Amino acid sequence: MHLVTRFSTFERAHMFIGKYLLAIIAGSQFGECLSALERDWHNVKLTYEIEIMRIYATKGRYYALICFILSFTTVTLQLIVPLTPLSESRAFPYPSHYWFDYQSSPYYEIVYTLKIFSSTILAACNVTVDGFIIILIMHVIGQLELVSEHIRNMEVMKSTIETCVQRHRVVIWMAETLENSFNLVFLCHFMVSAIVMCLAGYSLMKSVERNESLESVISMFFIGSIAFHLFLYCYVSDKLTEKSLQVGYSAYCCNWYQHECKQSKPLLILMIRSSRSLKLSAGKFIVLSLENFTDVRDYLVVNFKAEIFWYIKKYFLQVLKTTGAYLSVLRKF
Repeated sequence: MHLVTRFSTFERAHMFIGKYLLAIIAGSQFGECLSALERDWHNVKLTYEIEIMRIYATKGRYYALICFILSFTTVTLQLIVPLTPLSESRAFPYPSHYWFDYQSSPYYEIVYTLKIFSSTILAACNVTVDGFIIILIMHVIGQLELVSEHIRNMEVMKSTIETCVQRHRVVIWMAETLENSFNLVFLCHFMVSAIVMCLAGYSLMKSVERNESLESVISMFFIGSIAFHLFLYCYVSDKLTEKSLQVGYSAYCCNWYQHECKQSKPLLILMIRSSRSLKLSAGKFIVLSLENFTDVRDYLVVNFKAEIFWYIKKYFLQVLKTTGAYLSVLRKF
């Protein structure tokens, strides 16, 4: 269990440092993204536009809240383990070496309090950055949905078409900004999470063998928190790709062919650009999509809840299969 807690601290600290440095480097671009987000909310006038943006904003906050609950539940459980009556020594939640006698008062209480503050701050910073990214991505997805709705419902006039094309360009810029700014973070996040999940699975297996119920619960929450973060990034990236392709399909389905070439040309250009889907990647190597994790290409979406359940089922089956292969190797040592 100590190895898992050390790796969890390592993951939170280094992920926060990486995200913070990249946020500083891309600070001006983030400012422009936030300004564009604010303009989008000020520019909406129609009821269906407000409703679409509200739906995707609510989904983004909902996903961020789940990440917050899972992360802080895991941190809280890790922090209270040394305080339980079953603990025979004055241990710390994250073991480390000190040059002084940390088990004597008041050193133990001071160090423990500092660990509580540091763990809480690291978890809060990581969840805040993840939630911020998720909310921005969901906003981009909502804007793509709005562009599709405008194309399907518009009266084909030159000014309206140009407005849709201009809005589409802004949405593409926001998506590419997020991709260029965070693809390295996604790569490190997935690599470190894979290692930590494997170790947490091994710790869970050993805790079950020793009938350590509290450690087993902590390991399960830890695995669930990491797995949900990975699943969420893949899910929103998959939806981003789907909605970006939907814009081109909406343009194709409208009656652009009934108008003069000068009027329909912008829509043709929009269709050509929409054929190149928007996506998020891990270091420009692997596209973040559920298809790449599950190797499942044919699926049927009945409604939003059924889709979420289907994705979670397939994703966790693949994760458990891969983790089980690693654990079978670890058990031989």
